[in-house]
Order: sequence, then C-alpha cells, then structure tokens
Amino acid sequence: MKRLIVAVLVLAMVFPLFGQGGKEAKETSTDGLTKIGVQIQPYFNGMVAMYIRDKGWAEEVGLDVDLQVYSNGSTANEALAAGLWDIGFQGAAYVFGVINNDAKLVGNYEETRGDTLFVREGSEILKARGFNPTYPEVYGDPTTVTGKTIIYAPGTSLHQLVIEYLERIGVSVDDVSKVPMDYQTGEQVFATGEGDIAAFPTPWSLTVGEKYGWVPIATLSDFVMSTGDLIVAKDAYENKREAMVSYMKLVYRAAEELEADHDLKARMLVKWYEENGREADLDSARQEAKLRILITPEAQKAMDYGAPENAIADFYSYIGNIEPEQAEMFKGNVVDDLWKEVLGVQ
Repeated sequence: MKRLIVAVLVLAMVFPLFGQGGKEAKETSTDGLTKIGVQIQPYFNGMVAMYIRDKGWAEEVGLDVDLQVYSNGSTANEALAAGLWDIGFQGAAYVFGVINNDAKLVGNYEETRGDTLFVREGSEILKARGFNPTYPEVYGDPTTVTGKTIIYAPGTSLHQLVIEYLERIGVSVDDVSKVPMDYQTGEQVFATGEGDIAAFPTPWSLTVGEKYGWVPIATLSDFVMSTGDLIVAKDAYENKREAMVSYMKLVYRAAEELEADHDLKARMLVKWYEENGREADLDSARQEAKLRILITPEAQKAMDYGAPENAIADFYSYIGNIEPEQAEMFKGNVVDDLWKEVLGVQ
C-alpha cells in the first residue's frame, strides 16, 4: 500500500493541475488600466473571480486582471513568494502564505462547509456512533479508529478536520497513519481500497457517497467554523491599496448577486468547473451553493472577523506546523482596514 500511495503522490506533486500567469507583470497596462494578479484555484474559490471577469466589472473600475489558477494552496503560496500575484482567494493554506511572506488577510469571501470524512460501507467505524455525547452524529471511537489509515490533503481545512475529529473521539494522532494526498489522487487511491478513512471538500463530498457508496462519519462544521479569506501580498497592501479596494468592492458585489440567486450561483459554479476541465453536475452544484456561503457586505459586518483565522493559527501551532511566535505574527497580519474601507465602516 505504501508504495502505491507514495508513487501516486509523487506524480501529483510533479504535475500540478494548473499554474498560469507571468512573472513581473507591469503595474500599468498599455491601455491605462492598473494591472493586478489575482490568485484562484480550480475549486469553489475561483468562481467569484470568474464571475467578475465575465461581467467585465474589473475594466469598468480601471483594473486589468491577470487571473492565475493554481492547483492548490501550496503552489499558490510558492507563487506568492515569487511575487506573481497581488490578491488571492484562499482557505487554510493562507496561514503559511501570511507567515512566510508577511502577507495580509484583509477580509472573508466565504463561510466554508462541506469538508467531510468518509469510510466505506461495512467499516467497523460505523458501529460506533455518538461516542462523544457532545457530537451525537459523529461516528468512531478509540476502539474502531485506532490503527486506521487516513487520507487527507495537508495544510488545508481537511487537515484541521482530521485533527479535530481524532481529538473529539479520544484518539491520539500518533495512533493512526496519516497519508497526505491531494483531493483527486485521494479519491482514486481510496477507490482502489487503500486507506480506511478519507477526507474530501466540496464538490467531492457531495458526489463520492453516491458514486462509491462511501459513508460520511464527520464534518468540520460539526466542530468549528471555517472561512475562506482574501489574502493580499505585502507589496500590494503597501503600494496598490486603491486597486485592492477596487477589486474587493467587486468581490462583495458578486457575493450579493450570487447569494440573491442560488440557481445563478450553481450555474456559475458548473461553468467554472467545466472551464477547468472537470465534470460538473448542476444538482451537485446546487448542493454546494447551499453549503458554501459567500460573504456579502452585511455578512462581513456581522462576522466576528479574525476569530476563525486565529483559531486556525492556534491549531497549526498546536500540531507543531508553526511556532507559537509565528502564530502571533499571523494574528497581527489579520487586518480589517481594507474591508472596512470598502464597506464604509468607521
């Protein structure tokens, strides 16, 4: 099993899905627009940027957007370090982008739901439900989970899900085998019978149950709140503030339109997935549209901004991925001045 998993994982690392955009783009394009690099991925977090692009809003406010699609948060962070983009849509991997590059988190774009742990039908884990009475719908206990192999994507909210799950059912992280793997590879490997538990985000978590008969045993939203954030490069925060404010206004504008019409939101999600070479199903997209809530201006104002982000930093510090002082540095880089300026909050 280990040879198979390692071989597949190496291929996944060598051949990332995407990675577009040129280095050292000029700040002002030939037609007088301000050029900015916008980082997205071929998942839900890219749909808003696609919608803004298709509506032509960026040009209307004087922006020339270089839309860059990266395969995951790690490759996006590498591009951030290389100075390739100015503002990005990102999940938990933003912790490392902030710490390693002195970037800023400047606002939320979504409340993330749908991260799910799955087992196969017949797993002994399904015999233990509600071991922790605080989480009566969660399956698993020390007897059924100890010694199991868990497939997950490292440095993401799925990593957090794995740790939160084990902690809630009283299993040490040292008492399971954890195999890091990207989402698509994880599905392929788990489908061959390797591993005992697999973690998937949407849209995988909406389809693998019906496709393979896999059974959900826990979700991240069972335990904590998770958000997707807008991350801005240090140079852009200091020297392209007006452009960042202009683009963020478009993000909130898109959120308002898409949250007001979930059928439109689902259709745009299908369009985005198909644009990136993935099969897309409208029914699954509708489910994902309900699970992953875009942050409108009113939602942003009402949120306890910084709390989910700080919790993620504390989580990574707890598991030893970052030092305590790095967690504190990260928290200091979660700033609210940009979104408050965008939304007119005093």
